Amino acid sequence: MEQYSYEPLDLGRPAIRLLCLHRGGNESEITCNLFQAELHQRHDTVSYEALSYTWGSADLTESIVIDCFFMNVTLNLYGILQQLRYQDEDRILWIDAVCIDQENKKERGHQVEQMSEIYKEAHRVVFWLGPGTFETDVLMESLQLLQSEIEKHNYRSWLPEDDDWKKLYNGVVYESF
Repeated sequence: MEQYSYEPLDLGRPAIRLLCLHRGGNESEITCNLFQAELHQRHDTVSYEALSYTWGSADLTESIVIDCFFMNVTLNLYGILQQLRYQDEDRILWIDAVCIDQENKKERGHQVEQMSEIYKEAHRVVFWLGPGTFETDVLMESLQLLQSEIEKHNYRSWLPEDDDWKKLYNGVVYESF
């Protein structure tokens, strides 16, 4: 299998590439396709999620398949793609390391200039902080419980220093554990 080669972006427009991460299980190879889209096209915008993460060591790589060609990605990104991949549907993502031709300095500069818009127009921004631990799982579960409890109250009128926040937090934390 040959290495993936980028098709040029129209740098005179707010063009970007998006990655379609194909559905699959944890054991199957990661397959994707890249396609071009344009920012600021409200009527014709493709919904996507932007990924924010730490690249990790460039020396440790794995291969993914893009449009029937291989691309080396960092071991960190490979693990993230395994975790983010849905089993039953494809997922559209913007990932800087893959969606930008990192070897093309002109394109890289063009894309960096657009990054705030790329993140702003994303349907959701996914922050990858690393694999979960017991502690992070407990934290995330607590935050979810706190969120669902907050929605039962008229919290929009609360000031940050109001004791209602502390009472709500303590109630959630002590009831759950």
